[in-house]
Amino acid sequence: MAEVRHISISSKHKSFSSLDKRILPSLKAGLDHIIKQEPDEEALKGVLLEEWLESHIILPQPVIFQGKTTDSIEKIVYHVKRQGKLVFLEADYPINYSGMEENGIIDQIAVHHTGNGNNLSVPSILSIHAAYNQWDAIGYHYIINKDGVIIRARPEKYEGAHITGQNNGKIAIAFSTNQNNEQPSEEMLKSYLALKDFLDKKFGIMPEKAYGHIQYSLRRINHEIERSGIGLEPLCEEEFLSVKKVHDFSYLKKKHLAEIERKQNLSCHSESLGKIHHLAKNLRACPGVMFYQHLERS
Repeated sequence: MAEVRHISISSKHKSFSSLDKRILPSLKAGLDHIIKQEPDEEALKGVLLEEWLESHIILPQPVIFQGKTTDSIEKIVYHVKRQGKLVFLEADYPINYSGMEENGIIDQIAVHHTGNGNNLSVPSILSIHAAYNQWDAIGYHYIINKDGVIIRARPEKYEGAHITGQNNGKIAIAFSTNQNNEQPSEEMLKSYLALKDFLDKKFGIMPEKAYGHIQYSLRRINHEIERSGIGLEPLCEEEFLSVKKVHDFSYLKKKHLAEIERKQNLSCHSESLGKIHHLAKNLRACPGVMFYQHLERS
């Protein structure tokens, strides 16, 4: 990734003419798909960075800055956010693309939370996903921090690693917080809605095709229940999404597990019930009980 080390927003604004010749093409490459016209390098001399961005960015498309110089990036993000633009940062870490699968036809969005406390850093998420889980990269495509800054952690063209057996064709968005204990910030929710709108338009995703991790998990469990034909009642999605506290979620989960175990003791369908029990046991309150309290379900 190129270093955007010469770009900064301060009282003395940098102009494009002051950019290193190696940096400008890299910056332009990241913006080509969202500008109204191909910028003429000669015409950019003396033009302030923010003036150029203001006149060339088409909402709601994102501005994507690639680089390692955090201070410079943060200043750009702050300035562009003030103008109401959607800003992405590229997570700067080596990715092993050789072990990744193509994402197929992208037609759904999966919403998560990191579940490890407010504003978990990219290096921390990477240490969990890539090191501990031995994945090829961070499992989510996008991470939203508490300030509403969107970090692109995995290219969209590659399948994510976020829902067991259900990753293909989905874009994974994760809130960097634990929404079982913490309310999502207003900035987080605003950025989520803007990012969702952008992805809806980019991939033609219908608005109703954005679901939380728990919704995908519940639907898989109910699919297995229906397919088994063993007379087990399906899990009520609305019941799980309406709980107000995480211990209520745990109680509900235990109640259904007990019913599955009761069926196991009375039924000869041990293989089907074993699979359903495994899926139900691994059911998690993700993206958190507070997510559904603060955002109308899609």
